Amino acid sequence: MPCMDEAASSPTDPELVAAWVAYMAAPDGTIEHEANEWAFEPVWEMCRTDPENGWQFVLAALAADRSGAIMPTLAAGPLEDLISNHPYAVIERIEA
Repeated sequence: MPCMDEAASSPTDPELVAAWVAYMAAPDGTIEHEANEWAFEPVWEMCRTDPENGWQFVLAALAADRSGAIMPTLAAGPLEDLISNHPYAVIERIEA
């Protein structure tokens, strides 16, 4: 399991993106879900406090997985957090 600070340092880090996608796609209580749980908090914190890195994460996660399982989770999770916490920083990017 990587250190959260290391993972949070790059929103496009393939390990962070893959772990977040795997965590969100895996059913609760499974080994895969538990093994990738570390990715949740740095992404949540990033989207609450750093709109630029949060936006870069959303784009990286979208590029990594556009499946029906991840798209709604990405929209109702990180993207919603960005819109709620930093509407003026991200709305033009969303509309573009």
